[in-house]
This record gives sequence, C-alpha cells and structure tokens, in this order.
Amino acid sequence: MWISKIKIKHDCTIANRCEKFGCMSYSLGLGAWHDKTYEYTSQKHQIFGQPDQIHSFLLDLKNDTRIFNLKILNSQVYFIEKRHKKEIPSSFYNPHLFYIKPVFVDIYGWETWELASRDKKYIENFIKGVKTTKNVQVKAEPIRPYEVNNILLKLDNPQNINKRTEGELDQRLTEQLKTGHIEGDQWFRDFQEWFVIAFNNPYNFKHSNSELILLEGNRDHIFPLINNHLQVHYGVGVGETELELVRCQLEANNYIEISAVDINGVFLELFIENLKNKEIEFTESKIIFKGYSTTFQNTTLEDFEFSNSRFKNKVHICLGGTIGNFRHQEEIWSIFKRNTKKGDKLLLGFQLDSHIREAFDKYKSNKYYPHFVLNYFDEQVDTSKIEWKVESKSGFILMNYKGMEVFRTRKYNLNKLISELREFDFSMLDKWIDEYNNSCVAIFERKNK
Repeated sequence: MWISKIKIKHDCTIANRCEKFGCMSYSLGLGAWHDKTYEYTSQKHQIFGQPDQIHSFLLDLKNDTRIFNLKILNSQVYFIEKRHKKEIPSSFYNPHLFYIKPVFVDIYGWETWELASRDKKYIENFIKGVKTTKNVQVKAEPIRPYEVNNILLKLDNPQNINKRTEGELDQRLTEQLKTGHIEGDQWFRDFQEWFVIAFNNPYNFKHSNSELILLEGNRDHIFPLINNHLQVHYGVGVGETELELVRCQLEANNYIEISAVDINGVFLELFIENLKNKEIEFTESKIIFKGYSTTFQNTTLEDFEFSNSRFKNKVHICLGGTIGNFRHQEEIWSIFKRNTKKGDKLLLGFQLDSHIREAFDKYKSNKYYPHFVLNYFDEQVDTSKIEWKVESKSGFILMNYKGMEVFRTRKYNLNKLISELREFDFSMLDKWIDEYNNSCVAIFERKNK
C-alpha cells in the first residue's frame, strides 16, 4: 500500500469561501460523472467557524452558479458541482485511489488530501494531473509505502462500507415527520453537534463517565466473559468507552477482530484513527476492522462474519444508553436477536430509573440539546415550541417540538429489562452497578439458535 498527503490551493467553491470568511471544512466526494464538456461531482461538506462566519459563508455559497441541488442542514452542505473538465482536483480522482481521511480545508483556503492506493502510479498520476490545473498550487509529500496488515477497514477492500443509499436518511426523515416520531438516526447526522453534547451530557450522573469507570473497576469480572470474542459495536460516537474493551483484548492476546456500525461515517473514521493509535501502542498487535456507515436496522448476521475468523462467538456491544433511543424497544431487541447466534454475548450499558427526575431536569435545562436533536431542521430552532415530559412508568424522557416527538431516552427498571430480553432469547449472565445506583453494565447470552 502507498500513501501521500497532498496540499492543494485552487479556484474552489468551498476553499475560496473558507479563506474569505475564516471558516474550515471537512469534505467528502460522494460520486462523479462527466459528459463531453463538463465534470459533475456530488459533494458533502461540514463547515466549521463562528456562527456569523458560517452564516455569511452559506449566504455567499447560494449565489455560486457552478453548483446546483444545494441542500443546507445547519452547517452541513450538500450539492452537485459542474465544472469544465480538468478544472478541479477531483477530475483526476481514480477508482484505484481512496481517501484515508476526509479532505480538510483550512482558513487560508488550502485543501489537504490524504490518499492511498495499492499501486504507487495512481497517486503519481493524480498529483501530475492536479498540477496541470489552471492557477493551482500543490505541495505533495513524498509517496511512501505503508503496511496495512494491521488495520483493514474492510477485509478485502480498505474502505468503510456505506450501506446507506443516497438520500436514505432524508427519506427516513420524511416518513418520520409523517408519523410524528423522529428516530435517533437523525440526531447524529451532524457529528459536530454531538461533540458539543459529549462534554456536557445529561446522561452522566456525578461521575463524568460512569460506564468507563464500571468497565475499568470490574475488568477482572467482565473481560473473562467476552475474551476471545469478535467485538461488534453498535454506535461508536467519541469511542472512549469502546476503546477500553479494545485495549483489554489487545493486552490479553495482541489480536482483535472488530466490526462497528454508526450512522455517521465521521465517527467511524475517528474510531479508525484511535485503532491506529492502539497499533502504535501495541507494537505486536494485529487489528482486523470492518465498519458500516448505516442504521442498525440495515445490518444483518452476515455483515459481521469475518473470513478465517479466529473466534467462534461474538460479543455485541451497545453502550451509552443507545438502546434507550428506540421508542419501540422490541425493535432494538429484534435487531440483536437477528444478528446473533447461540452462545453470542450482548454487552449493554444503560441508566437505571433511580434518578429519572434529576435526569429529566438536566435534559430540560441543557441549552445545547435542542440543537443536537434538531440539527437536521433547515431552520432556526424556536425554543418556545419545545416541551419536555417524563413517563415514569415506562422510564422515557421525551422532547416534543411543534407537536412532534423528536427525542427520547429511556431509564430502565433492571428487572423489567431482564424480562424483556428474555422474551428475545437473551439470559443475563451478570451485572455491575455504580455506587450511585445510576449506571449499569450487564452481559447477556443468546441461549438458543
């Protein structure tokens, strides 16, 4: 494998405005095609900056005649760009190349492309082609070999696997708006909004990360139950708790097989960066990874099968109270049942209902939460239209916006949870609860075929 980091400055719809308005962007190409005269590229951009800078950026972008099908979701931008052939760097992109990271654009209008290929010549041809572009500046680091046997984003093709079809989230949103119940896949469309929440999350109680404390404090009891299992992670977010389980497996065996599912591909990319750090820390390790950018509902048992796997069974891991995002709990239990076999484990992290009133007050008073929950609305959030309520019997804390249920989180009665999972063929092996009787980590086992 060969890789290179290439800095490019040229006449660009995004980079020009990053320089003009003092913004930054992470950008992804979603596809390209051409006719006799023009190149067409479908693009996604996440714009960063001060709110007034982003606002000016987006207003100016709307006047650019080179783009069409423009869609703006807060600071996230989608469009199709039409340019003359060989006028922009993406004209020289080849299917034999793949992105190591999204293209980063800084406040000076410089783009940073990090590309890899199995054949050095494809990177060389890309650099040569870009240098022929009019009024372009290029700074390319030497192309260097990179050993990839430790990190495989997909076993036979080093890319994340995007199982979402184009416009799927928008289609799901349209359907959800009709029913008046917005599902969790919409909340995480904008990774930037989640990063804000992650550092002041109402989910936590007294401890800043009680699940991580439970995993570390009870490692000698928890890890033997999941050692030498292929790890399947449902949602990785910022990934600090999930990485604790990765560390345990590497310390014990220097080998791990991991699969992860997240609706936001950026979370998967960041998780991969953390796995690369583990590769550096555990120099003799081998990490096999396969990631899916999709909804949990789109996954199947076959998705988590690895060729020549060393492990007989899997542990399906869902932490951070993610199970509580589902209004109809049988939906997530059915997903776990569909994706597991007899002997597979289920490791869950969730909150108990012991402090549901305190949790309700924290969610209700958190000024950042509405922007996270409603990041997909192409409008200014009207906080006067927000209504919070708690259902003590079911354990749900709910947020309504303009009459729609747009957010939910469930706090669990442990005995009721055990009973619900028993109906889906999972039996509890053990549980660990923090000293505040708030957070719980529990392991279940699939009993039958």
